[in-house]
Amino acid sequence: MAVWTHLAHDSLSLPATTVTWSSISGSYDHLCIKASIRSDKGSLIDYIQPTLNGDTGSNYSYTELFTGTATPVTYRGTGASFMGYWPINGDTTLADTFSAVECWIPNYSNTANFKQLFAKTATENNSIADNEWTLWVAAGLWSSTSAITSIEFVNSGDDFMAHSVFDLYGILGA
Repeated sequence: MAVWTHLAHDSLSLPATTVTWSSISGSYDHLCIKASIRSDKGSLIDYIQPTLNGDTGSNYSYTELFTGTATPVTYRGTGASFMGYWPINGDTTLADTFSAVECWIPNYSNTANFKQLFAKTATENNSIADNEWTLWVAAGLWSSTSAITSIEFVNSGDDFMAHSVFDLYGILGA
């Protein structure tokens, strides 16, 4: 049976451009991030850009499946300086609606292999019109054998709104 340990909780009382967890212990098998996020960008959708260990070099690649219309699309990025564009609710979606975000990072402290991430988000709204809601899933690779000791979420040029919540869990035995 897997044992989950709550490692960090950030509930924003004021807007913030970044949320960073540092000094992450290597004592667990995997990491899981769960978040409820909203941006102050004056649009339906905004994007966050996660980085690992402060690495903003061209060491990330990702494959994304994105839908907000009847026709899903895929994206592929290589040589990127962050782990893809993760969609979140912007400030013109239904008031007080926050995106659901989840990310798994298996074997994050392994120093023999590159690091994988599996992430998904949902941007909700009170509309079924094209591009006023999204579902997004992605797989990413950080081309580094370093153990992950810090994770940063950046809201590119905008702020995460107050009441956005970020939680980090360490998992043993899964």
